[in-house]
Amino acid sequence: MAYVHKINHFGQVVIPAAYRRQLGLSEGDYVDLHLTDEGIVIRPLAAGRPITVPIPDVLQRMRARAQETGTANLTIDEINRLIERVRARQKSS
Repeated sequence: MAYVHKINHFGQVVIPAAYRRQLGLSEGDYVDLHLTDEGIVIRPLAAGRPITVPIPDVLQRMRARAQETGTANLTIDEINRLIERVRARQKSS
């Protein structure tokens, strides 16, 4: 059975209840998203095995990059305008 879903403004898509039941997925379970040449593969992770991301490392790299580029002291409005410009450039590419 195939389902077509629209991605919402948060970038989210609903996994149909029939698929969730078949995979034994419940609210709060973790899934692994893997990009392939065919598209996105979603796999359930073993129960209690959350994805770990070294957030301090990521934040440290982001801070260093902001310092290098002079963007460390931007306001939220300035950041949002920059994001809009980048999105507009990506759409026109």
